[in-house]
Amino acid sequence: MAQETKTNTLAIVSLVLGIISLPGLVCYGCGGVAFGIAALVTGFIARRRIRDSDGMETGQGLALAGIILGATGAVLGLLLGASIVGIAGLTMVGPGIQEMFEDISRELGVQM
Repeated sequence: MAQETKTNTLAIVSLVLGIISLPGLVCYGCGGVAFGIAALVTGFIARRRIRDSDGMETGQGLALAGIILGATGAVLGLLLGASIVGIAGLTMVGPGIQEMFEDISRELGVQM
């Protein structure tokens, strides 16, 4: 009697979290980072459990897809969040930079 293989549950969870991480980017990147990291963690755990199951569990490809999507969501989320913070910071100091250039040009005798 042959034993039946089953798909690892964490591999499915990793894939779902990886998929959710991409639309999660619209929350200023926070959703992408949170779901992306969760997809990475569950994907690596799933791959280890599948490897250690001696062929009783499948889902290696699902876990790998979850890892790839999760990493993409996390990286894009970090980049988006950093961009938002950077743009907000530049907006806040923008007038100060303008005044600094005006002071320097006055000292140098250059008209702008």
